[in-house]
Amino acid sequence: MILVRVRDVRVEAEDIRSIDLVSADGSMLPAWTPGAHIEVQLPGGLMRPYSLFNGPEETDCYRIAIKRDPASRGGSAVLHESVARGDNLHISAPRNLFQLDLQAKRFVLIAGGIGITPIFSMFRALIAADRDVTLHYFARGAAHAAFADTLFEHSATRQVNCHFGLDEAATRARLHEILGDHAVAMGDALYICGPTPLMELVTTQAHSTGWPEAAIHRESFGAIAVSPKQHDAEKSFEVVFARSGKRCVVAPGQTIIAAAAEVGIVFDTSCEQGFCGCCLSRVLEGEPEHRDGYLSKAEQAAGDQIMPCISRCKSARLVLDI
Repeated sequence: MILVRVRDVRVEAEDIRSIDLVSADGSMLPAWTPGAHIEVQLPGGLMRPYSLFNGPEETDCYRIAIKRDPASRGGSAVLHESVARGDNLHISAPRNLFQLDLQAKRFVLIAGGIGITPIFSMFRALIAADRDVTLHYFARGAAHAAFADTLFEHSATRQVNCHFGLDEAATRARLHEILGDHAVAMGDALYICGPTPLMELVTTQAHSTGWPEAAIHRESFGAIAVSPKQHDAEKSFEVVFARSGKRCVVAPGQTIIAAAAEVGIVFDTSCEQGFCGCCLSRVLEGEPEHRDGYLSKAEQAAGDQIMPCISRCKSARLVLDI
């Protein structure tokens, strides 16, 4: 963990505040790339992930933005109410699960709400590198749009397009227009971040207008959305804990961590949403069904790690190195 100091706090939009973090001892912070996030340690040991929205010119601090969640379990409420300039916090080093493919020729960025944070970082880096990029930002209204002043500076050139106050039908129609206008060519890349309903709409419209799956990149701030159909298809599976020899059965709708607790196996946990990495476990046998936002696609494909707070198993038996 890295000890940092809060250098500044600003109101960015309604219910959104940003925090500048610098090293508490004046040393350099670890380097990072657009799309990266850090995890912030909160009272009680809770860890919460927040994307960095810095521009490439800002090398002396990390900048994060937090939307206050009415259903907050201690994350956004603490950072909105209790953290002030001069306070010290512990954070993780940056980790990037939403990496820009700089081999792409043209970039289309779509953000919704607080999902603008990693997209804003990407946009600023691509503009600085003089790359072909267009950003579309969906929000409830101008008062709810973070970084609006900076984004509006680019609106005259159509590099930024803001779409405010649209209902679902209007959003779907606008997305179809946006993605259809960007005739897909080899080397195009689409990056999406925002609420799950928006990301699903964008993905659906992208597929319908000819975007290949390999060109579509998404960022989720937590567990992968699981449809009712997927929940209904869940089956029980056995988990064996290799070191102790204990075993349990994970029922449909139950987490591995909950089932393990019934036989006396206790995991370290924090976010319990598959994002912080606290409960990451090594898989010795079995095929994980990944539902986390922590492991990269390559790490998930390897099948030798699992986040037991949220993920399940496709096979009848899962053996963990615990």
